[in-house]
Amino acid sequence: MASALAQTETNPMNAEPPGSFAGHARRISINGNAMAAKITYMVAPDYPKKLQDEQVSGTVVLSAVIAKDGSVEDLTPVAGPSPLTALATDAVRQWRYQPTVIDGQQLEVSTTISVVFAVGQPPRYQQQGAAAPTTGSAVDPRLRADILHLIDVMHVKDTQVEFGHQMMETLRPTIIAALPPEADQQKILDELSERLMASLQSDEATDRMVVVYARYFSDDDVKG
Repeated sequence: MASALAQTETNPMNAEPPGSFAGHARRISINGNAMAAKITYMVAPDYPKKLQDEQVSGTVVLSAVIAKDGSVEDLTPVAGPSPLTALATDAVRQWRYQPTVIDGQQLEVSTTISVVFAVGQPPRYQQQGAAAPTTGSAVDPRLRADILHLIDVMHVKDTQVEFGHQMMETLRPTIIAALPPEADQQKILDELSERLMASLQSDEATDRMVVVYARYFSDDDVKG
């Protein structure tokens, strides 16, 4: 059976550090490899038997804009066999992503998506060229969506923030002792605490949790 493989890029993220665009950017650029970790719903492209019989295969590359709510707002074909471009576009347009939130703001994202049509292979989602997963990018999208729902109903992020505050209170005397007397110690502590809380609630922290859950629990376990 033929397949359509969703392939992501392996270039580093193109997004700048959060502090550089907070408060004014409306759209950031993130590569496909990083955005794969945010997929919550995926539709496989149609691959008509006629095209398979004619050995029409290859990779369709799409330039995409992901809206603030995670829907696919715009798609522009960049490369690939013309008979397959419309098939890939129709499918990817239905994909959904976890919204990208930085510094409390939901942002649009520009990215690149590659859809690989391969004759004679079973349908499957595949991320090419990635290292061993240190993010949720290698987790099956359906399992990832269920894990994210579990994290939400368990209020895991709230628990992390509470733990972060407790940790900061425990470390406060040690941090103050390490700072020079002339430093604005309270301002430094406040900024350190703010950055820690942001890190605990970041997409990267969530991705790491998804990987841990996916490693030890099946989708049935997560739903249970």
